Amino acid sequence: MQTRNLNEKESSNLQALSLYGFKSTLLFVTPTGLEKSILDATEPMRALLRDCGFHNYSDQSQGPENKVKKIVYRIKDDQFEENVVSLYRPNTKKGDPRLWFYKMKDIVSPDDVCAVFPYENSIAIINLSTSNLARDRSDNIQTGLIEKLTYLTREDDSIAEELAAKLQELADNGPIPKDGTGDTSIGRSIETALGIKINSSPEPDYKGIEIKSSRERYKKGGKDTLFGKVADWDISRLKSSREILNKYGYYKDEIFRLYQTVSTIKANAQGLQLVVNWENNLIEEHCIKDPEDERPFCVWRFETLHKKLLQKHNQTFWIKAEEIIDGFKLLEATYTKNPSTHMFNNLIADGGITLDHLIKIGKADKGPFFKVKPERRNELFLSEPKKYIFAE
Repeated sequence: MQTRNLNEKESSNLQALSLYGFKSTLLFVTPTGLEKSILDATEPMRALLRDCGFHNYSDQSQGPENKVKKIVYRIKDDQFEENVVSLYRPNTKKGDPRLWFYKMKDIVSPDDVCAVFPYENSIAIINLSTSNLARDRSDNIQTGLIEKLTYLTREDDSIAEELAAKLQELADNGPIPKDGTGDTSIGRSIETALGIKINSSPEPDYKGIEIKSSRERYKKGGKDTLFGKVADWDISRLKSSREILNKYGYYKDEIFRLYQTVSTIKANAQGLQLVVNWENNLIEEHCIKDPEDERPFCVWRFETLHKKLLQKHNQTFWIKAEEIIDGFKLLEATYTKNPSTHMFNNLIADGGITLDHLIKIGKADKGPFFKVKPERRNELFLSEPKKYIFAE
């Protein structure tokens, strides 16, 4: 899969598109692809086209006689223009799916990055490298593009407003008493104050809304926890968290443990690294120091992680509080909804989402946890986050 990290402008434009409520996937325009008028339909692209009912490559036979042409839209000069895309599977190279947007060279240059997203029973393409969507949105400039994107249907946020009112009432009554100690005490304290019983249920905390609480100041490199999910053991080389600990753990402070952050960007000190297997819809964890490195020791199906993401974060309140001597002072909350599984995959691939092993003797079944960088959290959700301020 052709990929690279997005620059600041591209990332801002992609986030702006997501905030309007559009699922998207990235299209990296290579010099060779642009010259030959051929672009790969990567697995994320195939999944998006299939899921929105636009085209299913699995049902398409190989050869030029089976090429399909469909009406699509491209964004040029802040306007949606009708266009055509060809979708086909060549006789060579195992019939790997291809696509080409007509007049592509009018809107892109070599090495640009585009986003493709469902639009009006079709799809549309926007050049993230050149668009000013994020800037115009920030400056409240009503371009033709922004007017079109604002057609997003608004959902009923009555439960979110109810929860915000309860949190405001708690904030007005002074600090929330501290319940317990350690990193988890803030979440336990807030949920107890809301009358939520502490339990291990995977379901959201408050009438379908997940509550995630953190102290005002993140630790250096701190991230927001999305969810915990062990590997799909049936397709993994190792079959339990204890086996992982025994294989890759180490002693620290006389305790045998594996406390490591793992990402796709590079291997960590223990040699652990994530790899996205786009062809088979898998996320794999390898150890480059392991002689069996060609075989990942942990594997997650995309489907497994997507199910967990949608279950936990259909709606979420991300609460910040200030820790004081007697408890916690509520400061603010950000409400997000409609997570994008496509963006989850992309954030894994570019290191925006990482995995944390938190295993030690006596707690070998804990974790791992998938976490997102705070500055990139909003990219994961399809709608405008709403902020509630409880105290200055």
